[in-house]
Amino acid sequence: MYFESRLHNIKEIASSMECAKLIKEGKASIGDAMQFNNCLVVADGNVDDPFFEVAVLQKAQDGSFDQIESITNGWISSVEELAKSFDQAVESPCKMGKANITFKAFKPAQKKWFTCGCCDEDFLGIAAEQAKFDQDAGYGICPPCAVGWS
Repeated sequence: MYFESRLHNIKEIASSMECAKLIKEGKASIGDAMQFNNCLVVADGNVDDPFFEVAVLQKAQDGSFDQIESITNGWISSVEELAKSFDQAVESPCKMGKANITFKAFKPAQKKWFTCGCCDEDFLGIAAEQAKFDQDAGYGICPPCAVGWS
Protein backbone atom coordinates (compact mmCIF):
# COMPACT_ATOMS: atom_id res chain seq x y z
CA MET A 1 0.00 0.00 0.00
CA TYR A 2 2.11 2.84 -1.29
CA PHE A 3 -0.64 5.43 -0.82
CA GLU A 4 -0.27 5.80 2.97
CA SER A 5 1.54 9.15 3.11
CA ARG A 6 0.03 10.69 -0.01
CA LEU A 7 -2.66 13.32 0.39
CA HIS A 8 -5.73 12.48 -1.68
CA ASN A 9 -8.73 14.35 -3.05
CA ILE A 10 -11.92 12.40 -3.56
CA LYS A 11 -12.92 12.71 -7.21
CA GLU A 12 -16.53 11.65 -7.84
CA ILE A 13 -16.87 9.78 -11.12
CA ALA A 14 -19.80 8.01 -12.77
CA SER A 15 -18.54 4.48 -13.27
CA SER A 16 -15.75 1.95 -13.33
CA MET A 17 -15.46 2.59 -17.08
CA GLU A 18 -14.81 6.31 -16.52
CA CYS A 19 -12.21 5.45 -13.86
CA ALA A 20 -10.44 3.01 -16.16
CA LYS A 21 -10.48 5.53 -19.00
CA LEU A 22 -8.94 8.29 -16.83
CA ILE A 23 -6.15 5.93 -15.76
CA LYS A 24 -5.43 4.43 -19.19
CA GLU A 25 -5.43 7.86 -20.89
CA GLY A 26 -3.03 9.27 -18.28
CA LYS A 27 -5.59 11.80 -17.02
CA ALA A 28 -5.66 10.57 -13.41
CA SER A 29 -3.52 12.39 -10.87
CA ILE A 30 -1.45 10.59 -8.24
CA GLY A 31 -3.57 12.35 -5.59
CA ASP A 32 -6.93 11.32 -7.03
CA ALA A 33 -9.10 8.96 -5.02
CA MET A 34 -11.62 8.16 -7.75
CA GLN A 35 -14.95 7.26 -6.19
CA PHE A 36 -17.77 5.19 -7.69
CA ASN A 37 -20.13 2.54 -6.23
CA ASN A 38 -18.99 3.29 -2.63
CA CYS A 39 -15.40 2.44 -3.61
CA LEU A 40 -12.21 4.40 -4.18
CA VAL A 41 -9.49 3.62 -6.70
CA VAL A 42 -6.07 5.05 -5.86
CA ALA A 43 -2.59 4.82 -7.38
CA ASP A 44 -0.60 2.15 -5.56
CA GLY A 45 2.56 2.04 -7.69
CA ASN A 46 5.89 3.62 -6.93
CA VAL A 47 6.80 7.21 -7.80
CA ASP A 48 8.11 6.25 -11.26
CA ASP A 49 4.80 4.69 -12.39
CA PRO A 50 2.07 5.39 -9.80
CA PHE A 51 -0.77 3.74 -11.74
CA PHE A 52 1.14 0.56 -12.67
CA GLU A 53 -0.56 -0.86 -9.57
CA VAL A 54 -3.90 0.42 -8.25
CA ALA A 55 -5.73 -0.29 -5.01
CA VAL A 56 -9.50 -0.63 -4.77
CA LEU A 57 -10.81 0.53 -1.39
CA GLN A 58 -14.29 0.20 0.08
CA LYS A 59 -15.74 2.39 2.81
CA ALA A 60 -16.46 0.50 6.04
CA GLN A 61 -19.41 1.26 8.32
CA ASP A 62 -17.12 3.10 10.77
CA GLY A 63 -15.99 5.52 8.02
CA SER A 64 -12.56 3.94 7.56
CA PHE A 65 -11.55 2.16 4.35
CA ASP A 66 -10.70 -1.47 3.67
CA GLN A 67 -8.55 -2.49 0.73
CA ILE A 68 -10.54 -5.04 -1.25
CA GLU A 69 -8.27 -5.52 -4.26
CA SER A 70 -4.86 -4.73 -5.69
CA ILE A 71 -4.78 -4.65 -9.49
CA THR A 72 -1.64 -4.63 -11.61
CA ASN A 73 -2.88 -2.18 -14.21
CA GLY A 74 0.45 -2.32 -16.04
CA TRP A 75 -0.42 -5.82 -17.25
CA ILE A 76 -3.90 -4.84 -18.47
CA SER A 77 -4.05 -3.65 -22.06
CA SER A 78 -7.55 -2.17 -22.46
CA VAL A 79 -9.88 0.27 -20.73
CA GLU A 80 -12.65 -2.35 -20.86
CA GLU A 81 -10.54 -5.01 -19.16
CA LEU A 82 -9.49 -2.61 -16.38
CA ALA A 83 -13.12 -1.53 -15.82
CA LYS A 84 -14.14 -5.21 -15.62
CA SER A 85 -11.44 -5.76 -12.97
CA PHE A 86 -12.88 -2.87 -10.92
CA ASP A 87 -16.42 -4.27 -11.25
CA GLN A 88 -15.29 -7.73 -10.14
CA ALA A 89 -13.55 -6.24 -7.09
CA VAL A 90 -16.68 -4.30 -6.11
CA GLU A 91 -18.98 -7.31 -6.60
CA SER A 92 -16.99 -9.71 -4.44
CA PRO A 93 -14.84 -7.77 -1.97
CA CYS A 94 -12.30 -9.88 -0.13
CA LYS A 95 -11.05 -7.30 2.44
CA MET A 96 -7.28 -7.46 2.32
CA GLY A 97 -7.01 -5.20 5.38
CA LYS A 98 -7.46 -1.64 6.60
CA ALA A 99 -6.22 1.09 4.28
CA ASN A 100 -4.37 4.01 5.85
CA ILE A 101 -5.51 6.67 3.40
CA THR A 102 -5.16 10.40 4.09
CA PHE A 103 -7.27 13.11 2.47
CA LYS A 104 -6.27 16.73 1.91
CA ALA A 105 -9.02 17.79 4.30
CA PHE A 106 -7.09 15.86 6.99
CA LYS A 107 -5.59 18.15 9.65
CA PRO A 108 -1.82 18.18 8.95
CA ALA A 109 -0.84 18.02 12.64
CA GLN A 110 -3.25 15.16 13.39
CA LYS A 111 -1.60 11.79 13.94
CA LYS A 112 -2.47 8.80 11.77
CA TRP A 113 -1.21 5.23 11.46
CA PHE A 114 1.83 4.45 9.32
CA THR A 115 3.76 1.25 8.70
CA CYS A 116 7.51 1.66 9.14
CA GLY A 117 9.37 1.01 5.90
CA CYS A 118 12.38 -0.11 7.92
CA CYS A 119 11.09 -2.45 10.66
CA ASP A 120 7.49 -3.00 9.40
CA GLU A 121 5.97 -1.92 12.76
CA ASP A 122 2.82 0.23 12.83
CA PHE A 123 3.14 3.59 14.56
CA LEU A 124 1.33 6.91 14.94
CA GLY A 125 2.89 9.77 12.99
CA ILE A 126 2.12 13.07 11.31
CA ALA A 127 1.82 12.98 7.49
CA ALA A 128 3.77 16.22 6.97
CA GLU A 129 6.66 14.90 9.09
CA GLN A 130 6.67 11.49 7.38
CA ALA A 131 6.85 12.94 3.85
CA LYS A 132 10.65 13.31 4.11
CA PHE A 133 10.96 9.54 4.62
CA ASP A 134 8.65 8.77 1.70
CA GLN A 135 11.20 6.91 -0.43
CA ASP A 136 8.63 4.87 -2.34
CA ALA A 137 5.48 7.03 -2.17
CA GLY A 138 4.23 5.29 0.94
CA TYR A 139 5.42 4.05 4.24
CA GLY A 140 6.89 6.25 6.98
CA ILE A 141 9.82 5.63 9.31
CA CYS A 142 9.08 5.12 13.02
CA PRO A 143 10.94 7.26 15.61
CA PRO A 144 13.41 4.53 16.68
CA CYS A 145 14.37 3.79 13.04
CA ALA A 146 14.50 7.50 12.18
CA VAL A 147 17.52 8.09 14.44
CA GLY A 148 20.36 9.16 12.15
CA TRP A 149 18.14 10.19 9.20
CA SER A 150 18.62 13.77 8.11
